[in-house]
Amino acid sequence: MIPLVTALLVHGLVQLGDGLLTVERFDRHWLLGRHRGRAALVSTHGDARSCRMAKKLAAVHGHARLDWVLLLDPVATDVLACWQALTHRVEAPQQGQAPIAIGQVLRSDGLSVQRLQSRSGALVMRVGHQRWQLVPSPQALWALQQLQRSEPRQQITGTWLGFKPSAPQRRWLRKNGAGARFVGL
Repeated sequence: MIPLVTALLVHGLVQLGDGLLTVERFDRHWLLGRHRGRAALVSTHGDARSCRMAKKLAAVHGHARLDWVLLLDPVATDVLACWQALTHRVEAPQQGQAPIAIGQVLRSDGLSVQRLQSRSGALVMRVGHQRWQLVPSPQALWALQQLQRSEPRQQITGTWLGFKPSAPQRRWLRKNGAGARFVGL
């Protein structure tokens, strides 16, 4: 009886905690932000394989529906209905506009994502009190490198990369302290 109660308690604490979960497979990347039993997802691709993996990721972690999904893939897809079955709100370039404009915020209770005030392509995701920098592509990292030479650094928890960085890119990230934690390095 005690092991069952302990397992339920641990599961409840994990489910209600704040954090990020990441998956990288077939050059596709998913980021699941979780806050007090709620979740939101960022995906580098919007195809059917990516949607199936996102559904599995959400289900494995106890989320039948996500608050929102942000697709970073600019390639049009015919599986938008798959994504819509997973969440109440899908933001994707396939809908004829940039998913999030500079200054715009995609938000739900305790979870948000917004573009940085530059054209770098980088985003900031808040998960509870954590603040993560999302760098979806090598081009976004390059633009961020140029930007950080002229602007002061902001306090962030860590950095998520939506791509495999080269050795010089990894060195730059470590040297420039892009948060205490890295996901994707």
